[in-house]
Amino acid sequence: MQTFSPDLAGFMFSNLSSKRSNEACRIAFLLHQPVQAAPLRHAFDDLRPRFPSFFVGLQRKMFSNQLVNAGHSGEVLPPQRECLPFKLGAKHPLVRAIYDGNWLAFEFAHIVADGGAGMVFAKTLLARYLELCGHTVDWTDLAKLNEPPTEEELRDDYKQNYRKCASKTPQPPMPFHYYARKGKRFLRVTTIQLQLPQLLAAVKAAECTVTEYLVAAYMLAFYRNSLRAQISYRPIRITIPVSLRKYYNSTSLRNFSLVTDLCFYPRKNPNATHEDILDEIRGKLATLTTPENIDRMIYTNQSMREMPLANVVPNAVLRLGVRVGYMLVGEGTSSLSNLGTFTLPPSLATHVQDTQVAVSNSRRAALQTIAHTYQNHHNIIFTRSTRDKSVILAMAKVLQELGLDAQVLEHR
Repeated sequence: MQTFSPDLAGFMFSNLSSKRSNEACRIAFLLHQPVQAAPLRHAFDDLRPRFPSFFVGLQRKMFSNQLVNAGHSGEVLPPQRECLPFKLGAKHPLVRAIYDGNWLAFEFAHIVADGGAGMVFAKTLLARYLELCGHTVDWTDLAKLNEPPTEEELRDDYKQNYRKCASKTPQPPMPFHYYARKGKRFLRVTTIQLQLPQLLAAVKAAECTVTEYLVAAYMLAFYRNSLRAQISYRPIRITIPVSLRKYYNSTSLRNFSLVTDLCFYPRKNPNATHEDILDEIRGKLATLTTPENIDRMIYTNQSMREMPLANVVPNAVLRLGVRVGYMLVGEGTSSLSNLGTFTLPPSLATHVQDTQVAVSNSRRAALQTIAHTYQNHHNIIFTRSTRDKSVILAMAKVLQELGLDAQVLEHR
């Protein structure tokens, strides 16, 4: 039986998780042909030796948590609602595959990995599935199933790159919280789809990054949608996950991302426009993600993980403390993760019409957002646990007013 000590993100999410609420991530492909259950099951089983850190369950002990690979296979399921919480326990793997008409989806718990690692798994799953369906696949830029995982792929890169810094990252301000009534066991995915050439032209004219442009539109949507937001002394705070792999040349197949925040103070900016908000946040993300600040981010977060108390405090007490802290300051108004361009090798891309990346909602945030580019369009994907989609529609309207063809797409 193989065990893994949870990395920093796994440590946080394992202490926040319950059977009713644990963060799940989804990466999905819309194929040209209906997905077949038998080869998908076969392909999923074939990935187990290559990705041992994914096929794990969460084992809770009195003073610690462990990720346990007991040789169990993940589930392969017919259609279900998006990003359902996982069963917790050593015998319940935190991965699954789902087939729904032409959709092939892979879901995993954030305890296990982040989106960067999930992308590697998802592409490998798609490649093996297509191969079992009789298609020719070029494995040049994919994880090879006949090769074991490397030590670097399985190690905890937060711990590997942890070093003491002169100071810690400042605590983010308490955010404006978007209070929306959540539906009981209700979860939906909504996409705003943009044409990539239009978006890039608008970003170039605004002299900003794609992430800044979208975050400003998202902030304005919250601002317009709520009188509470317009008079709030607290900032509309959008949390932005940042993959650390490129900064440290990491090949990690576990978690290796941290978050930073962009803030806009509505009370200081009455009658705000998209341009006003861009003026407030332009360039700040680059400042927050310099190599020096990335080192400070790891030090700030990992130092808590390295505290001796983390290993001697009873698990129940530690879980309560993490939950309280996270509920107070750990979440912004919402999040917006921009994954950049979702690239597939030509032998895979010829079978894929579209892609989808989504994340489930947390205890507090009724909206979570992930954006990415696939081929000639840019998808902004919202997962919502509320029937109220007014913020999403407000963002689409902002983008339309900026001259973009913003199409709102509802998923099951």
